[in-house]
Amino acid sequence: MLSYFFIKVLLFPRWIKIRFFKFWNILIFRLIGIQLGKNAQIFTNVFLQKHPKSKITIGDNFTFTSGDAINPLCRNQRGCICTERENSIIEIGHYVGMSSPCIWAKERITIGSYVNIGGDCILMDSDAHNLDWKV
Repeated sequence: MLSYFFIKVLLFPRWIKIRFFKFWNILIFRLIGIQLGKNAQIFTNVFLQKHPKSKITIGDNFTFTSGDAINPLCRNQRGCICTERENSIIEIGHYVGMSSPCIWAKERITIGSYVNIGGDCILMDSDAHNLDWKV
């Protein structure tokens, strides 16, 4: 019992990881050009892939959990936000909460305000495959 406590709490304190990524993610989101509203909370490691000319805007009071057993309904997979092309747009309103989603826009994905997206949901506006069999 004591060894479990030592390994889980003293060697790998979860609260340190959560706090680190809360600040780190906000910094990274802003550095790559994501317009982020006030009071954003982005927990643990998020996979981000943003085309330099694409646009991602996120409203106030945004909460994004990404794996690490924060939501017991998720499979603890890392959440993802991806814009595929230069004209891709992702718009997320105010007071939105997400649990380990995959949001992948080829053209446009719009999520309104006061929306909760459940664990492991995938939101895509394409099937991520090219229709040309030669490609």
